Amino acid sequence: MKPLVNAEQMREMDRRTIVGGISGFDLMERAATGAADFICKDSPDLSSISILAGVGNNGGDGLALARILDKRGVRAHVFLVGDASRMSAESRRNLELLAQTSVEVTRLDAVSGITAENEVWVDALLGIGLDRELKGIYADTMTFLQNQARVYALDVPSFVQSDTGAFMGPTYRAHATITFGAPKVGLFLEPTRGLRGELEVVDIGIPGDIADDVGHRAYLVESSDLVRPRRPADFHKGRAGRVLIIGGSPGIVGASVLAGKAALAGGAGLVTIGTTRESSASIGLVHPTLLSKPLLDAEDQIEHSLAEADVVVIGPGLAPNDAALKILEAARVVSKPVILDAGALHLLKDRALPSMCVITPHPGEAAMLLESSVEEVLAAPLEAARKLSLKFNAIAVLKTSRTLIDDGRLTYINSTGNPGMAVGGMGDVLTGILATQLLEEGFTAEACAKAVCLHGHAADVATKNFGERGLDPLDLIEALKRLWPELEVQ
Repeated sequence: MKPLVNAEQMREMDRRTIVGGISGFDLMERAATGAADFICKDSPDLSSISILAGVGNNGGDGLALARILDKRGVRAHVFLVGDASRMSAESRRNLELLAQTSVEVTRLDAVSGITAENEVWVDALLGIGLDRELKGIYADTMTFLQNQARVYALDVPSFVQSDTGAFMGPTYRAHATITFGAPKVGLFLEPTRGLRGELEVVDIGIPGDIADDVGHRAYLVESSDLVRPRRPADFHKGRAGRVLIIGGSPGIVGASVLAGKAALAGGAGLVTIGTTRESSASIGLVHPTLLSKPLLDAEDQIEHSLAEADVVVIGPGLAPNDAALKILEAARVVSKPVILDAGALHLLKDRALPSMCVITPHPGEAAMLLESSVEEVLAAPLEAARKLSLKFNAIAVLKTSRTLIDDGRLTYINSTGNPGMAVGGMGDVLTGILATQLLEEGFTAEACAKAVCLHGHAADVATKNFGERGLDPLDLIEALKRLWPELEVQ
């Protein structure tokens, strides 16, 4: 999994590296050299370039980039934005060095002062740490970049809050973002992810022990993280594990069936649907691979069924009634992973949860649980996921276009999936896959993150055959089964 940092962590890594003997100027030189290497490779016929540079360290990177490109025969024009008296020593040195080159430097007070007509531009205005709305010349330059053919952003696009991915003013679509030292969290969150373009990470020489000691804000989960060992020859269904899914109230029984079929496709040995007598009869007839029990109508069987299971799921297709409350209360004391989904999430207020609990809200459910609004959840999903985890002392799986998994300490950001998943039943399939991943790897946020990634990866594979429009949850389950040969290794 790929570690991601916030602005504070990146600054601390830089600071400790400088204390350790690598100067700030050298770090800036390494960043600019890496950016120049990427730009020249990406635009091999580049003859001229314009650079919007601020007066902070991000601007210093841009000034160093202009000098390096000039040495490589690329004509560079720098437009300097901001009060030059506020420059850091490293940035000022880079500005002074430009006097020894053919780089043209123009102090820019308004976009009307831009005279260059280059097709390639570099955004080196602000970098990480932006925490206020863009105004004046800074907002105007973002609008200006909207109409440029190719824009490279240094570290992060200047309209982005690098810790959250939130937009702080007018936006543009970058051709590529060249980030330094370590990838920034906000670059992997929507809506920024859709505008940052290709992402290039430049190694600037942060020592590994410093990076490990400072730590990371989040991890990106990718399909390459899903490889696992092949099962041994003597494997049996008992070792594969038992999943109990409680739900399937009349009229919404399909949700529990989808979760059950996904759990089987994910590798569970036995899957039982605990439901009503009416639903239990239909499940047994139509889906013979799924076991069923009338637990919602047979309170005396609940304790034994919970004890038999290795992982318990409560919620898919579950009506939030008295029977559901009794199930939830009985599950509170079990010492095994319990996933609370859909209908069960409506019963959580002021209620103690199982000690090993996973909650799986979509933004509407998250807003209900946090007593906020959907808009607030989507505006700050990292914060919402962390609040959910801490409030309920559970692993929170916040289902968005880039689903987040948070255990109160670390956040995992999923990288897979597509708009074809915007259809009813996909969440039930995820719940089934979550159950099997917990069977395989135990109760950890990392296991939940892999389940989310696997869910999205299966959807990506399914869309290659069916397209995004009309993608069915059953298509995803079928794709999941076909994935295993490539994910399993000796």
